[in-house]
Amino acid sequence: VHGTRLAMEYLHSLGHRRIAFLGNEAHAGVADRLRTYGEFLREHDLPSPAEYVRRAIRSGGEAIVGATELVRLHRPPTALLSPSDALALGAMSGVWQTGRQIPQDISIMGYDDIDEGRDSFPSLTTVRQPTDVMAREAMALLAGLIESASDGNARPPGVSVEPELIVRASCAPPGSEG
Repeated sequence: VHGTRLAMEYLHSLGHRRIAFLGNEAHAGVADRLRTYGEFLREHDLPSPAEYVRRAIRSGGEAIVGATELVRLHRPPTALLSPSDALALGAMSGVWQTGRQIPQDISIMGYDDIDEGRDSFPSLTTVRQPTDVMAREAMALLAGLIESASDGNARPPGVSVEPELIVRASCAPPGSEG
C-alpha cells in the first residue's frame, strides 16, 4: 500500500492526472495495490474511467496488448502504473509498437526493481521492495513462531518494511496533451 502511494504521489507530482493501472489482481499484493490506486484517484478527484484499468494481465504478451489498447483510447492516459516490473516492461514494448515514445507520450512505472528494469531503455522508474530485509524478517518471524508454539502463543507480531521509490528515465511530466 505504501509503495503504491509512493508511485501515485510521484506521478501526480509530475503533473499526471490520467493514470492507468495494468496488472493481475490475482497475484499476491496486487489487489491491495489496485485498491490503493483507486483510493488515490478518488482522494485527488482524478478521473478513473473503467477503461484505464486492466486487472487480469498475466504475462508480458498480455501487457503488450493492454498497453496498446490504453494508448489507442480516444483520451489515453498520460501515465501507466503496473504493480510488477515484468508487466511494466511488456507495457513498454506495447507502447513502442504503437510508435509512441516513453516518457514523452506516456510515463510508465513498475514495482519490484528487477534487473531487467534497470537495464531497459528507457530505464524503468519503479518501487523497490527490500526483499533482503523481508526475507530476514520472515525468517525471524518463523523462528519466533516455532519458539512460541510450545507456549501456545503462536500469534506473530506485525512487521512492516519500507519500500523505496527508484526514479529512472521512464517517467516525466505529461506533454502538452496531458
